[in-house]
Amino acid sequence: MKRESDTLPTEDGFSLVEMLVVLAILGLVAAIIGPALQHGRQSSIIDMRARVMHDFALARIYAVSGQHIVRMDIDLAGREIVKSECCEGLPFPQGVSMAVLTGRELITTDRNAAFLFYPDGSASGGKITIRDAANRELSFTLNWVDGTVSEAGDE
Repeated sequence: MKRESDTLPTEDGFSLVEMLVVLAILGLVAAIIGPALQHGRQSSIIDMRARVMHDFALARIYAVSGQHIVRMDIDLAGREIVKSECCEGLPFPQGVSMAVLTGRELITTDRNAAFLFYPDGSASGGKITIRDAANRELSFTLNWVDGTVSEAGDE
């Protein structure tokens, strides 16, 4: 006959080894997925910069091919790039802001600015900085001599 004291008591729950294995697996999953989630958050400003750069290049093409001045207006208060003859309007994504550096004569009001593209391929020039809610920013410049658009460097 077996006595109760001869058997080991059984307890419900997890062993220390099982808990460590689960924590190690969760750590690996977080390490793999973390950078992908970070890229997803920053992609909105990357996409915004790419779209605006594309629209500026398209405006230059329209100016040269049509032999007339093309104007691109940016409404910072209304949070959009205003529709023009070459491009659809582009609202800023949620949490994204834009800073514009351009000539004084092209600032129509305190919160509106314009860029001009001329028939000879030149432009009014300037710099646009796009910033997200986490203060990450991306910039590009519009060269006034040849009207080309280029990335200004990432921070």
